[in-house]
Amino acid sequence: MKVMTLQWTASRFALLALVISVSASAATSEWRQYEEPARAGWSVEQLEVARKITEEVRSAAVMVVEDGTVVVAWGEVDRPFPIYSMRKGLYSALAGIAVEEGRLDLETTLNALGVSEIGGLSEEELSATVEHLLSSRSGVYRVSAYEPASMKRNRPDRGSHRAGEHWFYNNWDFNVIAHLIESASGENIETLFRHRIAEPLGMQDLSENTAFLFQEPSRSLYPAVIFRLSARDLARFGLLYERKGLWNSHRILEEEWVEESWRARTDFSEPSSWEDATGFGYMWWIHRARSDAERPFAQRDIYLTRGSHGQVLAIVPSLDLVVVHLTDTETGEGGTFEGAARVIDAVIASKTIEDPEGSTVRTTSLRPEALPNASPAPEPRTAVAWSAEDIRSISGEYALGPQVTFVVHEDGRLFALPKGVPMSEVELFRDAEGRIFSPVLDVKITVVRTDEGRIAALEGQIEGRPVRIERLQARDSTRKE
Repeated sequence: MKVMTLQWTASRFALLALVISVSASAATSEWRQYEEPARAGWSVEQLEVARKITEEVRSAAVMVVEDGTVVVAWGEVDRPFPIYSMRKGLYSALAGIAVEEGRLDLETTLNALGVSEIGGLSEEELSATVEHLLSSRSGVYRVSAYEPASMKRNRPDRGSHRAGEHWFYNNWDFNVIAHLIESASGENIETLFRHRIAEPLGMQDLSENTAFLFQEPSRSLYPAVIFRLSARDLARFGLLYERKGLWNSHRILEEEWVEESWRARTDFSEPSSWEDATGFGYMWWIHRARSDAERPFAQRDIYLTRGSHGQVLAIVPSLDLVVVHLTDTETGEGGTFEGAARVIDAVIASKTIEDPEGSTVRTTSLRPEALPNASPAPEPRTAVAWSAEDIRSISGEYALGPQVTFVVHEDGRLFALPKGVPMSEVELFRDAEGRIFSPVLDVKITVVRTDEGRIAALEGQIEGRPVRIERLQARDSTRKE
């Protein structure tokens, strides 16, 4: 019996097992932390203000690093959390490596690279280049895997803009970039990330749940590769960028790539609030300093990779500063970007002396301070592979509500395709007890069978609500035999 491990979540996004382990030979340098931040020019009182804000916005982990030394570490900085769209910062780094090694060319078109999509792409869509994808200006407005409802609502009409002339935050672009990186490298994103970034940086908290291939085969040819990373490992990634691609005298990214990634390919109109971005580069958000700004967040150039629910990695080059902010979307309530920005704002305000002189700054080993929002990490669930008979038995159409149905179908793996609601196609798994669960929803379902052994319904809980999902016998012919 084939077994794989899956991290179970009590909220939206848990991640399926893809085994990633750091080799014993990886050069891991342990974090060092200031014994007394005040001696390094930090206001202890102002840092306490920032810490109290983490309680208000329900932060789960915060890591502040100045020139490679930890200023403060709050919460579960060693626990991997889903990072959502922060994955795009990882993609950007891997794209930079592929470009530098000549395996990927920014000016190559989708047509030349053999990119297609369900139903095909138009000639104009195929004229988009790798650079257009990196800067989210492809002009290809197609359904994509792992896209939020806001992206569905705001997607421009197909053919409404030519390649390069309009910016739209587009998961289709990002998913295809991941595909092109893999094609150019001959390795999957998870393996590339481990060998080219994680191991050289000495990341400590990679696990069998680090990455998950999120597919929606009825909607797009290109899956999203989503990640779980800890705050202290993300801080290493941020420090790599803060140091312009150099790590312990070893160049992992070209300095030019970091600078190009942080150069705005799109300038936004005047931001309406202090935490809004001023531009977008190669999958990095750009926040340029504003001369009239009153809040610290807007007084300096800041570069972000960020995801839903307040997952943020911020780099402030003028202060040699990296700040990671994560929330617990698995057992907690998650958060918002605005909440994360408040924490980062307060942290920046805590730096009172930029270049202190005359103080002896001692360091100690990393000593995280617990936050009251901590919840126990969910227990991992074990997924058992579906047999051909299992798939034949469960495939079909089910009624989720009066006007909402979903089709369970097989496409190499087993998926549920909602109809009548703007929900993602969901991959289904089962555990050793035969219970059905999902990596993207809080689903706890068991199969209800007739006396003859035929599946009559699915019964259990979705997002904590009891449900009974009736099988539509009249549509039983939709099963794949």
